[in-house]
Amino acid sequence: MDIKCPSCRKVNSHEVSETINLQCKRCGGDLAKLATIDRIAANKIDEAIRNLMNKDADTALTNAENSWRLKHSVEAAKVVFLSFAAKKNYPLACAWHLRLCKMIESS
Repeated sequence: MDIKCPSCRKVNSHEVSETINLQCKRCGGDLAKLATIDRIAANKIDEAIRNLMNKDADTALTNAENSWRLKHSVEAAKVVFLSFAAKKNYPLACAWHLRLCKMIESS
C-alpha cells in the first residue's frame, strides 16, 4: 500500500500490517493514522463487494460510500458505481461511471 506524506509529498510503500510505527522515509513524519484510514477504507470496500455478491445493494452502497469518504480511490468509485447500477439508479450510476473514467484517465 502506498501513502503520500502530507508534509513532503514522498510516496511511501508499506505492508498493510505495518501501521503502528509507520514513518515517512524522507522526513520522518508520522504516517500511522493515514495507514489506519487506508486500511479501514479497504475493509469497507471488501465488505461492499461481499454485500453485492449477496445481492444487498443498499448495504453495499453504504459501505462503498463510507470508503469513498475516507479515501477517494478508484476501487471505491467502482463499487459505488456498481451499487447504484444494482439498485437500478441509472442516473447516479452514470454519474459515478463518468467520475470513475475521469479518475482512470488522470492516473
